[in-house]
Amino acid sequence: MGNKIFTYLILSYLFSQFVYAELHFGVPSAVKKKTKELKDKIEQEKIAKNNPPVIVSLTAEPPVVATGAVTTITCIAEDPDNEALTYSWDAPYGAITGSGYSVSWTAPTYYTPPTGTYYPIFCTVYDTKGASATAKVDVLVTPDGRINRTPIIEALTAEPLSVSTGGVVTIVCTAYDLDDDEITYFWHTTTGTLLIYTSSAILTAPDFPTNVTVFCTVKDNRGAETSESVYINVYPVVPVISSLLASPIVVSTGATSTIVCNAYGPASDTLTYSWDITAGTITGYGYYVKWVAPSSTGVYTITCTVSDSKNNTAQKSIDITVIIPWVLISCGLDYTVGIKSDGTLWSWGRNNFGQLGIGNTEHMLTPTQVGTDTDWAYVACGYYHTVAIKKNGTLWAWGRNDYGQLGLGNDINIYTPTQVGTDTNWSYVSCGAFHTVAIKKDGTLWSWGFNNQGQLGLRHNTNRNTPTSVGTERNWSFVSCGAYYTVAIKTDGTLWSWGANDHGQLGLGHNISTNTPTQVGTDTNWSYVSCGSIHTIAIKTDTTLWSWGFNYYGQLGLGHNIDISTPTQITTANADKLWERISCGFEYSVGIIKILNDGTLWSWGRNYFGQLGLGNKNDTNIPLRVDHGIDWSYVSCGYSHTAAIQEDGTLWCWGANNYGQLGLGDTTERLTPTLVYK
Repeated sequence: MGNKIFTYLILSYLFSQFVYAELHFGVPSAVKKKTKELKDKIEQEKIAKNNPPVIVSLTAEPPVVATGAVTTITCIAEDPDNEALTYSWDAPYGAITGSGYSVSWTAPTYYTPPTGTYYPIFCTVYDTKGASATAKVDVLVTPDGRINRTPIIEALTAEPLSVSTGGVVTIVCTAYDLDDDEITYFWHTTTGTLLIYTSSAILTAPDFPTNVTVFCTVKDNRGAETSESVYINVYPVVPVISSLLASPIVVSTGATSTIVCNAYGPASDTLTYSWDITAGTITGYGYYVKWVAPSSTGVYTITCTVSDSKNNTAQKSIDITVIIPWVLISCGLDYTVGIKSDGTLWSWGRNNFGQLGIGNTEHMLTPTQVGTDTDWAYVACGYYHTVAIKKNGTLWAWGRNDYGQLGLGNDINIYTPTQVGTDTNWSYVSCGAFHTVAIKKDGTLWSWGFNNQGQLGLRHNTNRNTPTSVGTERNWSFVSCGAYYTVAIKTDGTLWSWGANDHGQLGLGHNISTNTPTQVGTDTNWSYVSCGSIHTIAIKTDTTLWSWGFNYYGQLGLGHNIDISTPTQITTANADKLWERISCGFEYSVGIIKILNDGTLWSWGRNYFGQLGLGNKNDTNIPLRVDHGIDWSYVSCGYSHTAAIQEDGTLWCWGANNYGQLGLGDTTERLTPTLVYK
């Protein structure tokens, strides 16, 4: 401090000498500049010399008041530079009256809890040069102006802590009040009945095993309260089966269901489990067993009997439905057709053109058998027409036929399966929007139906209403139809495409349509391909997945939404390889990754109806795992619904359901895979 005063005196003296010289002799501009600098420095020293006030104390007397009552707030402050002080007060709640270092504060009048509420009052002290200091004091406001501390529960005890059903437990609460207020006890139980004796209660346990919670609340006469709880275990005097669960509850013939019996018995007693079945076989013992379904369908009952050491017993049964396993499924536009292991054909959903093949145009909400034949081997669905192959190699078609897509030589809609020609060497078939392409066992390729974009591959754009040979080559092995285009694989592993190409769905590097089969690149290791409406996805022999075409909804799975006109590998899933099967819907895709014996399901693209099975309706441009099992074996995508088969032969559907295309007996959409019982 001494050094600062000395500096200040020297600078003041020098400044006075410059002023005297300027008045009597005149001063050069350089000296004037120096004089200004000295003036500024003197002012800075003055400012730096100003110390803020110090608040010594801020108190309220009394510190506790009732609602609407008044307390005096006093601020004791001092200034290191002995400057005059002013006081500014602020209270977010209540009202301040007065001024200066001591004011009055009136507490709020609205409700306050029994234990009170603390309200802040702020005081800011200023000196004459603007330096300030702020402090806060809290005033406790209670209903009666007194501090009300909550009662104390020292102990809440139960004897015994474990009791049999219907047994009795004594519960005691030991409590006191810090303010010596009168206290009252309140009791409550989650179950059972209570007989209350002020600070103690008698619990009569319920007649079933459970865990009981008993609560005791202690409240003083001014409203402050506290609570504690105690837990009591209630066990049965005889065995009780709480649940008997089977998973799955619907199985295919010969499949396995896991059954778990959850039971309780008297304390310290050992329970034994015995099982009885109407058919099938049981493996394992105790409360956890596996049931192998018989070879015939039906509803079968499994019964578990639980016994204690005194031969007291409890018994519970569960029914499991056994179905014929599904082996193949195909989704059209709002309808579904599938084949079971016994060779029967089933259809459901939209039927306005007779595409279900059941002899009428009535929509069906559950799987309905198509005729009585038991020799169906393969089926494919278009928008509104269906084509299938029998085990004897014959080809059959039904549904909409305005473009000759049934191959029957006419344009008449057909409501039941009708044989296409007389050939018995058909091996594979695929349906587009209004055209059909099939392969014979001799490797020849045939097409018919709508041909406006050259999707028949016949080097012209004229419709055909009977199967017409696509060239003369005999090395075709696989084919898939999009809405208005076709992609096929030859036995040498080369990939070929033709038809509409407005979004690059042919994979040829451009958007020009063609009516002639054209090779896609030069690779010779293609093994599987699926066409959506205007996008394509294929699998190579190294199990990598490749996509191209329309990508507005991210249906290519590439992590973006840009159309692609050449095959591009999908590397956005957890596994770049190991793809076993892929199916393209209208604007989405679903695939299966096979790792060892586990088949996980992945989906991406448009999800407006929940067709991705992810539990939501959010679109995604990368493959996301469908969190429902690891044993998927087959999948088919329609316009906005999906159907898939698990290894045990059970069928699951999800997505749009406005025509009952999910086969669940209603028209409610599903956002996750849902089991088809029939």
